Amino acid sequence: MRTTIAILKAENLLWYSKGKIKQSIWNKAQDYINDAKYFLKNRKYFNAIAAADYAYGLLEGALLQQGYKLSEFY
Repeated sequence: MRTTIAILKAENLLWYSKGKIKQSIWNKAQDYINDAKYFLKNRKYFNAIAAADYAYGLLEGALLQQGYKLSEFY
């Protein structure tokens, strides 16, 4: 359950950040989310959470660097 929630949170932030951050960072975060889904499917829960959290961190950092307040997202 925790793994699925982590992936969903990262996906939500991914779509929120579309067009607001560099495309290369957005693409990298999307790759990590896809990795997280793959790991979840293969029951590698620790790896799935790590990939989802890394994607979230990339997005969060890029948004903060661009001056976005994440309170708008939450």
